[in-house]
Amino acid sequence: MTSEPPTEPSKHTTALDDRAEDSHAEGTHSPSTGDDARDRLYASTAELYDRVAARLSSRLIGSYSTSFTLSTRLLGPRVRQDIHNLYGIVRVADEVVDGAAGGHGVPPEHIRDILNDYEQRVHEGCATGFSTDPIIHAFAGTARSCDIKPSHLSAFFESMRADIPASVPSSAPASPSITHQAPQSTTVYDAETRDTYIYGSAEVIGLMCLSIFLRDETPSPADHRTMEQGARHLGAAFQKINFLRDYAADKDGLNRDYVAHGQPLNDETKDSFLAEIYRDLSIAHQSIPLLPASSRLGVRAAYAIFLKLAHSLEHTPAQKVTSSRIRVGNATKLLTTAQSVVAGETRRFRTRHRRGTNS
Repeated sequence: MTSEPPTEPSKHTTALDDRAEDSHAEGTHSPSTGDDARDRLYASTAELYDRVAARLSSRLIGSYSTSFTLSTRLLGPRVRQDIHNLYGIVRVADEVVDGAAGGHGVPPEHIRDILNDYEQRVHEGCATGFSTDPIIHAFAGTARSCDIKPSHLSAFFESMRADIPASVPSSAPASPSITHQAPQSTTVYDAETRDTYIYGSAEVIGLMCLSIFLRDETPSPADHRTMEQGARHLGAAFQKINFLRDYAADKDGLNRDYVAHGQPLNDETKDSFLAEIYRDLSIAHQSIPLLPASSRLGVRAAYAIFLKLAHSLEHTPAQKVTSSRIRVGNATKLLTTAQSVVAGETRRFRTRHRRGTNS
């Protein structure tokens, strides 16, 4: 599944090397000796490595997605960094299967090995709390502090493996419902295998985000169930919108058909798929008010941006969807984000006012 192409890093980004050298120098000038001095040095070095790893994750994501970067600015600082750390490993895995590895001449069978190795290193980093890969290291801290489930990670990587060119023999059992044809032919997903793919590629991402949002929260069991459903449906909606937005690149460039079951995409199929998207968005929308304040506005902004994109796709003929990538301009994204914030704050004010009136 393709995503927004890389953008230039922010001009406001400071040099990591300079800050790292300054911080390391401060941490190593200790007059103490013995075990206490060593422990303090280790702690100082570990904190520096944590900070550098976190900054690298944020810079990675900031270079790839304007929509994501914009919406995460509305998250609380702790939540924002943990979300960046999560999307860092998601972005790297996505690049392995969506062209970066192939663009460097890596054959499909080796891409599978690279992805399997990356998954193993992610799990090991989460288990130990340390990785020599800074992006994995940043995520490992998030996974451990936010209690992210290993099963969610495994489901994510399983969906990523499904995106590797299907003509290559796999060590993992492939679903019989996915059509594997000759090299360079299209991998076609039916409704069942698409749902399985979406669960691993998007719904579990929503659930992992929810684990991050709720790290310091104790919602009631009923509210937690509602938020879990909302997280899954919001992730599914975002992925399905991406399927339509990127239909041309997926079909013609990556030889994947997530939408049309191997048939030419027409307006009827597009509209039916959009009906699924609007249903997912409706279910997700009901759960947003339950989210903590530290995440609510950011999620609402992302929801609003993708809803705007769904509306654009609704008014775009299927023929155009099959030949071009549908976009929402940056100015529209900014306006949509601002409107979502104002609407959310207005709704919260009215709720408080009603409560005050009734008390």
